[in-house]
Amino acid sequence: MEDKESKALIELSEVRREAQEMHDKFLRKQEEDKYTIKSVTQELESLRSDLGELNLWIGDKKSVMCLED
Repeated sequence: MEDKESKALIELSEVRREAQEMHDKFLRKQEEDKYTIKSVTQELESLRSDLGELNLWIGDKKSVMCLED
C-alpha cells in the first residue's frame, strides 16, 4: 500500500511542478504580449501622425499648384 501512495505522491509532485512551469511560461508570454501590443500601438500612433502630416503637406502642395494655374 505504501508503495502505491509513494508513487502517487511522486506523480502528484511531478504534475505540480509541470503545472507551475506552465503557469510561469504563461505569465512570461503574457508580459511579452503586453510589451508587443504597447510597441505596436506606439508605432501605429506614430504612423497616424506621419500620415496626418503628409496629408497636410499634400493639401498645401495642391493649393500652391492651383494658385499657379
